[in-house]
Amino acid sequence: DQWVTFTADDGLPSPIVYAIAIDGAGRKWFGGHDYQVSVLDDNGTPFDKTDDQWGTFATAITTDIVVDGAGNKWFTAYGGVSVLDDNSTSFDKADDQWQSFTTADGLASDRVSGGAIIDGTGRKWFGTEGGVSVLDDNGTPFNKADDTWISFTTADGLANDYAGTIVIDGA
Repeated sequence: DQWVTFTADDGLPSPIVYAIAIDGAGRKWFGGHDYQVSVLDDNGTPFDKTDDQWGTFATAITTDIVVDGAGNKWFTAYGGVSVLDDNSTSFDKADDQWQSFTTADGLASDRVSGGAIIDGTGRKWFGTEGGVSVLDDNGTPFNKADDTWISFTTADGLANDYAGTIVIDGA
């Protein structure tokens, strides 16, 4: 076995990491407790830190990260959901595009403490402290005008409005 450990000295956002995702280019995204998200490009050598490149983004406490089919990164947090299109230039923030979603847009709660997942049709599912919310952004996450939201709560049959984890089954 071979192990490598990363800490805040290397570029992690916090010693407490809540979320990890890997994008289509193999970059690793870490969401932490200290109001930051970090991205690591290990240049294909995960056990050699000498060629690593790290980037950091200020954000809320990130509870989950998922990457959609277009390469957009979705971050859930205590404050809502944000999506980042970094235009495949994770270390150049000049061309970044961000969009945020809150209860004003359709989330069941701004405290998105549960998981996030993207189903086979591209809908985004978010576990909140007020139920489960589903976003159909029609493939245009930066255009809210064509969004459709639906939320599920105990009134709809959930056992509890606090949704800590979401999974998608084969059906």
